[in-house]
Amino acid sequence: MSSSHPLKLDVVDDELRREKRGKQLATAAVDTMNDVRAIERAKKAQDLVELKLTMKMTDGALSLSEFKHSLPLLSAASLARIEHERHLADLCAYPTCSNRPRGAYGSARDTLRIDRISLSVYSQKNSTDIAFCGSVCQQRAQWARTRCVGKVESDTSLLVDRNPHQRVKLLEEWGFIHPAISSNTPLLPPPPTPPTPRITMLMHAFDGVMKHTNKIVTAACILTLITHPCFSSIYAMAGAGIAALIAKTLKRFIIHPRPYPSCKHNGMPSTHSTVAGWLFVNLLSSGSAVHPALRVAGLLYLSAIPISRITLGLHSCVQVSCGAALGVVLALGAIYFRQFVFGVY
Repeated sequence: MSSSHPLKLDVVDDELRREKRGKQLATAAVDTMNDVRAIERAKKAQDLVELKLTMKMTDGALSLSEFKHSLPLLSAASLARIEHERHLADLCAYPTCSNRPRGAYGSARDTLRIDRISLSVYSQKNSTDIAFCGSVCQQRAQWARTRCVGKVESDTSLLVDRNPHQRVKLLEEWGFIHPAISSNTPLLPPPPTPPTPRITMLMHAFDGVMKHTNKIVTAACILTLITHPCFSSIYAMAGAGIAALIAKTLKRFIIHPRPYPSCKHNGMPSTHSTVAGWLFVNLLSSGSAVHPALRVAGLLYLSAIPISRITLGLHSCVQVSCGAALGVVLALGAIYFRQFVFGVY
């Protein structure tokens, strides 16, 4: 009796271990399937991002800030596809350059390849050097390809995680040949450095701040309504919303495209400039209700909004001017009717 008891416990313990191991394997299988599905979703999202960026970057020249923002989202193969499409469009293959390439796209087909996104057939070995306007752009393009995520074109590929706080810096911003360039790259003369790097840095900082104009203005309006819940504040904020609605309505009837060909929406007039013009006049006529320092800061920021729409490439000078003029006219008209017709000061 005493000799069979340990044997029974061993059998029970073995069954418990097998059951526990089976549960662990089942859990691991479920986790693996979830990971595979997450990878598939990430790849579909990445393909959509790359397709949109490819369409945008083959339309024409891009600003350095736009290219720097797009570079970490592209694979080296996608950037090569963009260079090919830009060359076919009679543009320098480097995305930020609007010059013509050194040579036209040849008709010789050495190695044909079918692109999986655009479903076009083209050659992989078709005089890549003539796709650029000069040796400097060619060197910059090769350097940029080494800074892509490096995703290969296969169904099992996955993006390489990048540090979101890492600042992307293009070759033309270094001012010298960076050692990360492949050793096979011929040592060409370095691209010229900007004559005023401080101004360039200030412009990049300005664009970075003004990209969040919607959030900044909305937060300022909410804070104003909380700290000064009076008729003038409610009137100014409600009028800003009405001015924005009028500008958006006019965009539906005025056919005037934006500077970015990839943006299908009309840009006449600029809604941001209209709201800025309205708030500028109301803040200027606020009198002693606003602290002088806050008024000066607000006027300076509102004045910078129309300028930022041009520097960011989102609107033309005409669209911004018409938007600001519309906002000023609406504000002055509202002041006239409020004071001289209804007698409200």
